[in-house]
Amino acid sequence: MCHRVLSLCGFLLLGLQCGWQTLAEDCMDIKIFTTKVASCCQLEEFLTLKTYGNCLNTMAEKYPNSTLDYLVCGLDCTYREMGILTGVDDINVEQISTNQAVYGEAYQEAIGKAVDACLAQRDEFREQEKFTKSECGMFALKFQGCIMVESMRNCPAERWDSSVLCEKVRSGVAVCPP
Repeated sequence: MCHRVLSLCGFLLLGLQCGWQTLAEDCMDIKIFTTKVASCCQLEEFLTLKTYGNCLNTMAEKYPNSTLDYLVCGLDCTYREMGILTGVDDINVEQISTNQAVYGEAYQEAIGKAVDACLAQRDEFREQEKFTKSECGMFALKFQGCIMVESMRNCPAERWDSSVLCEKVRSGVAVCPP
């Protein structure tokens, strides 16, 4: 359940990163298709749920009146506790590979492509961070959203639901503006 919520956050972040622009008349209303979109690819948990839960509990106490800080700092904490993030935006690719090693080769390859694609966007994430104020760095949140989206784009065939809606997701049909 928790990784589905993170998937949905990824799609919302993608929409925000794209400025909710659509290049075609076709777009997806995320309010209607949220659950289905999150199920297009059988994704494994990228984060250790126990660590994520502990970090969220800590952040709920630390930031009781700020949903943004709760989410941003919760992911930042989780990434750091898992050894994925060090410094401001240094990603430990070997740690991610170690965490994902229990899954099949095709899935590991998909995650590897997602990590590479997200690392290539590091400068964009830095630039976007200037527009959002939080007690913690936004990098983990941006990276997690990117991982969810790129994992869907690179989803192995045996894990992909080839329904019409999911094929729209894969082809890049935009999220409709709110």
